[in-house]
Amino acid sequence: MTTPNQLQRAAVAHLKTALPGLRTCDLYAGEFSGGELSRGSLAAPAVLVACLGATRGSEHGNGEYDFLCRYSAYCLTRHAGGRNERGMDALELAEGVLAEVEGARFGQTGCSAASVTRLDNLYGAEFDKAGVALWAVTWEQRVRLGADIWAGEGVLPSELYVGFAPEIGEPHEDDYIKLGGSD
Repeated sequence: MTTPNQLQRAAVAHLKTALPGLRTCDLYAGEFSGGELSRGSLAAPAVLVACLGATRGSEHGNGEYDFLCRYSAYCLTRHAGGRNERGMDALELAEGVLAEVEGARFGQTGCSAASVTRLDNLYGAEFDKAGVALWAVTWEQRVRLGADIWAGEGVLPSELYVGFAPEIGEPHEDDYIKLGGSD
């Protein structure tokens, strides 16, 4: 069973392999505001993957339930040629990330295929001042959590019969009604 954390780590590992020209590809804590760049420099081009949240979805009646997780890959570039060139480089990197993410499961089980929902230009004065451009590729993936009560050593019934009290038990087996059948 894959957790949101494991899926985020698997996405980073996949992107590191799929986009070998990256100088930085790592986990990230959340959304970018611009101040991060003043606390240290990131080697660019960079892709930083964050889990932005999850919404509880359907329950499956067996102890398992789904969470719809939202992830973002921040695509950061530097370019000495100016903001337009930086912007085009970041968009090109984001397009490469989008192509790798869409439909991916990153080698994990217990999750749906990724569905890219947004591609955003995060241009702002803070980023321009730092000489970088930033785009975000955002996707959703359903992750199944919980424990299947029918898995493992449990027995999965192949037939189900109904009896009505007080006429139940071995002496009344012929009175039982088979659900979903004609017996």
